[in-house]
Amino acid sequence: MGGGMTEAVSAGRGLRPRQATAPARVGPTPVAAAVTLATPVLPLLVVLVAAIILQRFAVPAAASQLGVGFVLGLLVAGVGALRGWLVVEPTRFVLFCVMLAAVLLALVLGGQSFSLLSLAMFCLLYLPFVLVLPMGEADYRRLLAHFQTLALVVAASAVGQFAVQFALGSTWMFPFDRLLPAPFFIPGFNLAIELGGGIVKSTGLWLLEPSHLSQLMALAIIVELAWFRRLAVLATLVTGLVLAFSGTGLLLLAVFLPVLLVASGRSFWLVAGLALAAVTVWALADTFPVDYFLARSGEFANPQASASMRFFGPYWAVADVFAGRPALLLTGVGPGGMADAVWHFDYAVQDSSWLKLVVEYGLIGAVPFAVFYGYCLFAGCPDRRLAAALLFQVLFLGGFLLGYHVQFMILALVVWPRLAPDSSSGSSSESSTSLALHLQPSHGRPTS
Repeated sequence: MGGGMTEAVSAGRGLRPRQATAPARVGPTPVAAAVTLATPVLPLLVVLVAAIILQRFAVPAAASQLGVGFVLGLLVAGVGALRGWLVVEPTRFVLFCVMLAAVLLALVLGGQSFSLLSLAMFCLLYLPFVLVLPMGEADYRRLLAHFQTLALVVAASAVGQFAVQFALGSTWMFPFDRLLPAPFFIPGFNLAIELGGGIVKSTGLWLLEPSHLSQLMALAIIVELAWFRRLAVLATLVTGLVLAFSGTGLLLLAVFLPVLLVASGRSFWLVAGLALAAVTVWALADTFPVDYFLARSGEFANPQASASMRFFGPYWAVADVFAGRPALLLTGVGPGGMADAVWHFDYAVQDSSWLKLVVEYGLIGAVPFAVFYGYCLFAGCPDRRLAAALLFQVLFLGGFLLGYHVQFMILALVVWPRLAPDSSSGSSSESSTSLALHLQPSHGRPTS
């Protein structure tokens, strides 16, 4: 992850093609795909809307486990592949086949019962990762601008949602639930979480949990600082982040903001920001909401609390699940078996993506998946810092192995887009040899 991060985009990055021979491709050539789809951003925008705005909604069947956004995202992938907008990348396809064979081998060797539905969801969710959509730098910048617009919609919704409880009561924070019956929503998430005194955290209206709002705002802040740097947008995103009252987004920023600032030659602002944050926390330690976030730091010592279950529980669970059972470590307990494997522990455990992968598929399935997933995220990625931030979110900030809303967002932002020279730049002759482009350092400022 660290190596990929050093080559990512920061403000004003220009395009410099790598002169490498492009691999043979299955399906239409990148040029043909670009001609077939006049606006390559459109299918990616549809997937982003499905993953963000439609995140809560479910098909009212099969216990509401099938998200509307999941169905819509798969439909975009299928139609895109059939019409040539999305093309199969051969190395990804081979790695996917190897991973799938390893998963099936683990199931055979393990010989345990497993959830066929969980396995089917796993395969369907990651099959679209073998596809790419060639586009120019201008199109990719436009894609990120659309992502920022969606994030602003959610941030503005978070402000309105948080405010409405003081006028109409907390039940009006979730108006969709007053209009539609429960089967139309994905169950099992902590939608309404109280701060205390009857005040409820904001979810951004459209999202499943406050933590999802926090993480989305953090990702949008990273994109804004790297590409656009609009103060009003940053202020709105920070407001949405605060109203989530969740530490996961803050942790994401704590890890990646220093990387952005140092890589862009702005170490002074990093030091100044840290000093300002320290002074602010010290001065407002007894003032809401600073005191709320400081109080939550005590959760690390409580094995039943959120912080402990996210950052300690998974490691304790690995030791307890596989203790004295090396064969189980190789094959896993089978798809869908995570909950049964950890429910009896005397501490809370979040099904972090890496933990669920290892527990259910064992090392035999987990290692090939990690190679496939890492290759899809970073090989030829248009913005490796954003890819690294998304990977950090998946690994440590939630149970997102089968979380379509996060995985489809990753598809749209860093997995499907592959930069090819813009036809307007006079470099169209290089389109067959320079798909694997990276944004290189310069000192210009990106435009929106």
